[in-house]
Amino acid sequence: MKKMVLVAIIGLLVYGQAFSQSEPIMGYDKVKWGASVLDVRKAYNLGNSVVLEENYEKNSDIASLIQRNVSESIAGRQFIFNKYKGNYQLYRVFVAYFDTSNSTVQNLRNLLSGRFGDGSGSLGNKGGTVAFKKYSPELDVELNLIIDHVIYAPNGTIYTGDPAIAFTTPGYTMGEQRFLRVIYTWTRFRNEYQARGIGL
Repeated sequence: MKKMVLVAIIGLLVYGQAFSQSEPIMGYDKVKWGASVLDVRKAYNLGNSVVLEENYEKNSDIASLIQRNVSESIAGRQFIFNKYKGNYQLYRVFVAYFDTSNSTVQNLRNLLSGRFGDGSGSLGNKGGTVAFKKYSPELDVELNLIIDHVIYAPNGTIYTGDPAIAFTTPGYTMGEQRFLRVIYTWTRFRNEYQARGIGL
C-alpha cells in the first residue's frame, strides 16, 4: 500500500507541472498566450543570466528564452516569442523531460489525452509524434519522441556517423539517444503572423 502511494506521489511530481493551468486554451502554466518577455521572466523567476536569444533560427521576428533544469522531471522549457507591432509575444512552449522511458511516454500521452482530447499519430521504436487538437485551431499540442542511433567511443565521445564503426573498431558500441518533449502552440496567432507575411 505504501509503495502504491509513493508511486502516485512521484507520478504527480513528474507530470503535474505540465497540466497546472485551469484554462489551457488561454495560455501555458503561469502565463497567457501573448505574454511579453518580461511577463515570462517574472512568472518563472528568470533573471538576466537567462539571455533572450533574438533572431532565433535566423528569423528576425522570433526570440527564445530557455529555462534549464526546471525540476526532477522537467529538463527544460523553451519559450518562443513572435514579434508583433514591435513587441515579442509568447506563442509556443517546448517542455523537455529527463525521463524518456516508454512508461513515461505512455503516461504523458494518457494525461495529454485527458486534457487535450484523443491524440492522432504514433510513437514507436523510431520515435514519432502524437497531435492533440481538442482546442484547434486556437491551440495545438504535440507529444514528440525523437530517437537517434549513435556510436559511443571508448572515451565517451558520441558520434552519429557510419554505424559500421561500432562493429569494426574495438571499444566502439552502438546506442541510442532519446529526446522527449511536449510542444504547446498558440496556433491561431502563429497562422495570422504567417498570413501577414505572405500578404493574405
